[in-house]
Amino acid sequence: MLPQLSLVEDDFLSTIRKVSRDGYCRLHIDPSDAKSLLERNTGNRKLREAVVNYYAKEMRNNKWLDNGDPIRIARSGRLLNGQHRLSALVKAGVTLPFHFLSNLSEESFEQMDNGAHRSVSDNLNMSFRDVAVLKVIYLMKSHIFIYENGHRRVGPSEIKSVMTDEITEILEEMPLTKRANVANAYTNAAAVLCILFGYPKERILRRQHNVLTVTPSNNLEVAFNRWVTNVTQNGGVNRAFQANKMLPAFYKYYITDDPEPVQVFRLNETEATTILKGLHNQLNAYFRSYNHP
Repeated sequence: MLPQLSLVEDDFLSTIRKVSRDGYCRLHIDPSDAKSLLERNTGNRKLREAVVNYYAKEMRNNKWLDNGDPIRIARSGRLLNGQHRLSALVKAGVTLPFHFLSNLSEESFEQMDNGAHRSVSDNLNMSFRDVAVLKVIYLMKSHIFIYENGHRRVGPSEIKSVMTDEITEILEEMPLTKRANVANAYTNAAAVLCILFGYPKERILRRQHNVLTVTPSNNLEVAFNRWVTNVTQNGGVNRAFQANKMLPAFYKYYITDDPEPVQVFRLNETEATTILKGLHNQLNAYFRSYNHP
């Protein structure tokens, strides 16, 4: 049985009750108010820290947008949903307006969060592939080592911050190819960066297509194809490897000059780190010049 909570007349919930019309209202809420509601958060799903951190950053940076979705509270006083938004508000230390719906039955909790979730690509009206590439570019711009601190949530406002006309045009020409155990987001991002930094687009896209479709046409492509096969043949290649090793490997492969008669492809940890640092610096220089021509 779900817990039954008694109302405390002097907490923020009593304010919500007083001003609500048919259980609905919109109020500004500060961290202390949010904490009082979070004390009523029982039986909810596990809090996802990545979501809280992302929401808090959006709130601190004045990028938080109220989409009208109310924080829902049962007639018993239990918080039914909104724990991530309230926790983020506490972490951000700001005051913001929220909608509240406070007259729901306990049984309504079972029907919440069962609808189709709107992804970042839905919100931006972009393909999942393009959003994935832009996420990698954002992380590369913001952090030298993309996944040094584990998986990180990237939202619409961050995606928009790295959407330039030039990058969008490049994405429109990217081939739709896939190779087992190779994450396209990283191979595509490496190709976008090569073209962005002045390497011949036709060569980059051709080399990308040939290795992802496993149809090498010269010694370099044969050697790189062999390298990719060797490092992915056992499967289970995680995000950190894709970001910190596969991305710089594809970048090196794309920019290498025309192959010699005998070609061997190698990439050690030191070289991969150097490439990632260089890409981080080049990207920041690119966006500085783009934003301040």
